[in-house]
Amino acid sequence: MCTAVSLHDRGHFFGRTLDYRHSFGESIVVTPRKFSFPYRCFPADGDHYAILGTARLTDGYPLYFDAVNEKGVAMAGLNFPDHAVYHPFREGKINVTPYELLPLLLGTSRTAEEARELLPDISLLDRAFSEELPLTPMHWIVSDGKDCFVIEPMADGLQISDDPAGVLTNSPPFPEQIRQLMETPDVPGDWSSSSRFVRAAYMREMSVPEETAAGERNRLFRILGAVERTKGCTAADDPDTVTQYTVGYDAERGIGYWTTYGNRTLTAVDLHRENTDGDAPVSYPMITEPQILLRNG
Repeated sequence: MCTAVSLHDRGHFFGRTLDYRHSFGESIVVTPRKFSFPYRCFPADGDHYAILGTARLTDGYPLYFDAVNEKGVAMAGLNFPDHAVYHPFREGKINVTPYELLPLLLGTSRTAEEARELLPDISLLDRAFSEELPLTPMHWIVSDGKDCFVIEPMADGLQISDDPAGVLTNSPPFPEQIRQLMETPDVPGDWSSSSRFVRAAYMREMSVPEETAAGERNRLFRILGAVERTKGCTAADDPDTVTQYTVGYDAERGIGYWTTYGNRTLTAVDLHRENTDGDAPVSYPMITEPQILLRNG
């Protein structure tokens, strides 16, 4: 259970929650331009845009949950159970595994429109990263602050939908989420995907844009706070699911800000303070213990 939001009133701010029963060992990872992504079905790419995001770094490979590239294009993958369909190798297509889609699009696209133009030639390949890390059913939201769209892998191929709401949650498919938004007169308070979609879309639409980057960052975290999950407060069959982390990217400046379930203090990483011409990912562990500023200590 996750929620992603894109804002573009004052610059481009993009964020998401990741909700699950446990952490995946994720960290904050910068992948510089010269790191070679070892794609399954075509040559490794050692010359791409630098990427900052949240990833599980496995055997030196960043498995990204969400990220922004140095050009300000942002992307996040969310769970899409019962709907995602991946395919065997297809001749005449760019065959990309689900975990390769984000680095491919963010590594090569200066705008969301450029990412969109790649998608008709792409087929998502049904190959897992390893036996220990099986495939996860996913769909994705992509944004550059002007264009926002959703990618959904269905039986007949990738379905691309414009996202005027600037929001994505989990299943059902995005067109059903938009329909639910149009048909729901009130703001629901439960934790279903459809309800979180409506709640986040309502807050995004009704909240007042701020004049400063700091204000817009705060606005984004306030919207995401409305869909964060606390242990024991959701369905009885899923009481242990919590918001493992919330991230907000100032995409134009290349800065990511994180909180975790145990640490509400913002932790930031600036992409442009790293060596973006390097050849190895740089990882910063998530801070999960409370960080408290004692003013009279």
